[in-house]
Amino acid sequence: MRPVGRLVPIALAALLSACGGKATHAHAVSPARPVPARACPDRAPSAKPDGSAEALAGARVGRVCVVGASERVRSTASFAVRTKKGAALDLGAVHDDLRDLLRLPDVDDAAVYATREADGRLTVVYALEELPVVAAVAFEGVHAFTREELDRAPLARGDRYRPWVGRTLVDTLRRAYADHGYCTAKVDLSVQPAGPKAVRVRVAADEGSRCRFGAITFRGNAKLTTADLARAAGVSQGVEWDEALLERAPLLLQELLYDRGMIQGSVSVERGDVAADATIPVAFVVHEGDVFTLRKLALSGVPDALQRKLAPALKSKPKRVFARDLLKQDMEAVRKALQDQNPGKDVDLEPETTVDEPSKSIDVVLKAQVR
Repeated sequence: MRPVGRLVPIALAALLSACGGKATHAHAVSPARPVPARACPDRAPSAKPDGSAEALAGARVGRVCVVGASERVRSTASFAVRTKKGAALDLGAVHDDLRDLLRLPDVDDAAVYATREADGRLTVVYALEELPVVAAVAFEGVHAFTREELDRAPLARGDRYRPWVGRTLVDTLRRAYADHGYCTAKVDLSVQPAGPKAVRVRVAADEGSRCRFGAITFRGNAKLTTADLARAAGVSQGVEWDEALLERAPLLLQELLYDRGMIQGSVSVERGDVAADATIPVAFVVHEGDVFTLRKLALSGVPDALQRKLAPALKSKPKRVFARDLLKQDMEAVRKALQDQNPGKDVDLEPETTVDEPSKSIDVVLKAQVR
C-alpha cells in the first residue's frame, strides 16, 4: 500500500489543502476555459491550471474519464472511483479516489484534472501511470548461485516492476551471499527503459572472496575446559565462513552443558567485524550455572521382571551428575527391550522430569506405553 503522501501529484490545484494536506503540483485546467468536445480525452490535459479547485467544488459532474492506462487497468480503476456522473464535485471524494487508485496493484501514479464544458458541467479526468513491465532480468558477476536458484528471485520477466521488490531482491541476494560465506559481497540494481512501459533490470554483483572463521574464543566457562568446548562447537579457525555452522555451534555447546548437569546453562554468540584478511572472529559466551545430579530414575509401564533385567544395564545412576546423553541411551535401551517383548506393537516412551532447585537434583520417570 502506498502512503497517503503519494497523493501529492494531484491535478485539482488546491485539493490537498482543502482536505488538510499540502499540494506541491497543480494541473487543474481552468474552469473558465470551456471545452466543447463531449468525448473523453485520450490523455491527460497538458494546459497549466489558472484557477483553483475551490472554484469547481459543487459543480455538477457531466462525465468521468479514466485515461493513461491499459483497458484492463482503466476498467478496474473505473470501479474504484467514487466520483460519478450527475453528482456535485466533492473535493473530499476526489481525494479518496486518488488514494484508492494508488492502491491498485498495477498503478504507479495518479492525478486528477477537471474542465468545465460549455453547458457548465465538469469533465473529470483521472490520469493513471502504470507500473512498467519487466522485459528482462540480467545478473552480472553472479557466480555463487545456479541459474535455477536465481530464477527463484522475487522479480522475474513479465512482472510489474515495483521499486520495493527491487530492493527486496538486492537484500535477499546480499543475505544469500552472507550465508554462503561471501561476507564482503556487494550487490547493486539498476533499471533501464526497454521500450514503451517496459524496463530491463540489471543486477550486478562484486562477490569478492569467501571469508573464513577467525579466532574462536570462549568466555565465562569455569567448570568446562576450553578444549571440551572447542571440540563440541564444531567450528575452528580458518574454516570457510558458514552461517549454518555458526547457528549450530551454540546448540551443540548447549547439549554439552546438559550432558554435564548444567541444565540451566546457556550460550550466546558474539560475532566480530570482518578483518583485513577476510576473517571474522567469533566469541562464545558460556553461562554454566549450577551442576545438577540425578536423584532418582524410575520406570513406569514396564513389567517388574523387565525392570529388574534392565536395571544393571542402565547408565544413568542416582547421585551422579545428570547427563542427558546417558539418559537418551537408557531410553533407547528400554524402548528396544519393550519392542522385543511386544513385536508388531508401537512403543511410546516419554521422560517426565522433576527439578528440585534447593538440592540441585532431578527426578526422572520414563513412562512407557505399548499399543
